Amino acid sequence: MHLIRPFEPRDAEAAAAIWGAYDRLAPAGRDLVESYERRRLKSPGSLGWFVAETDGEVSGFADIRRREGDDGPARLRLYVRRDRWRLGAGTLLLQAAADWARTRGAAELRTDCHGGDDESYVWALLHGFDLERERTESLLKLTGWDGTRFARHLERITETGLFLAVLSLAETQPYLQALYDLDAATAPDLPGFVGTVHPYEYWLDNHQHNPLTRLFALALDGETAVAESVLALPRTPGGEAYTLYTCVRREYRNRGLALAVKVLSIAAARAAGATAMRTNNDPDNPAMLRVNEILGYKLVPGPRRMRMSL
Repeated sequence: MHLIRPFEPRDAEAAAAIWGAYDRLAPAGRDLVESYERRRLKSPGSLGWFVAETDGEVSGFADIRRREGDDGPARLRLYVRRDRWRLGAGTLLLQAAADWARTRGAAELRTDCHGGDDESYVWALLHGFDLERERTESLLKLTGWDGTRFARHLERITETGLFLAVLSLAETQPYLQALYDLDAATAPDLPGFVGTVHPYEYWLDNHQHNPLTRLFALALDGETAVAESVLALPRTPGGEAYTLYTCVRREYRNRGLALAVKVLSIAAARAAGATAMRTNNDPDNPAMLRVNEILGYKLVPGPRRMRMSL
């Protein structure tokens, strides 16, 4: 028998372990607790976290979210312990998540499953999801990677008057509005973009409290951020770094800025001890795929975006 109930802080370590078995960027238990407490205080109506409890143990975790006032789809993460598969916990968690989304006016549920996880993909299809978009990931081995061949390219960028830098989270504080403006201007250009651009307060909360250790490779034109590549560092030495987002303002494109900020981020990942870099790209974004090819990335299976009508 499974008990489906709201998440509680005491579930954090078990939920994080289950999540981490599927996702290399999964938060630690303490980060889950911090996120739970912050959302409970600031936006309790957006807190759709559920666990499945089986024989007194947490066997599954679902994170369903839809920002209050958003008219877009609800977004779901759902994970079940591998040794508890095919016992019904995932189905019950999905039902709880879908009910939560419906009561908040969502007409659609979206989730991702990894391209290398065919069992989860088949489960999603059997439970009412359709495949909307399939993407690849790009993997770059950093052992022996030589960035000196891009030195002249970086020099040409700075010779135009732009400033290139890699900043820690603390160092981004003077540029918060500029970074938000860049994200807000470029997000709608993403292939498959749905929903609305988050308001500044929502973006700021995520920027300041995201549990991932991040670096920000930036191109600045005066006080305006014109390009960035956001890098998540590995949790343990020797692990993989991950590119979370790369963007260039529309009026600054075709100048090699995406390549420049990605070169900076790769150098920062190597300096932090990462042995590989990984990112994902949409097949409808050939320009970025070409940038990754120039940098030496190789294509590997990536996420499948799934949708379900509610």
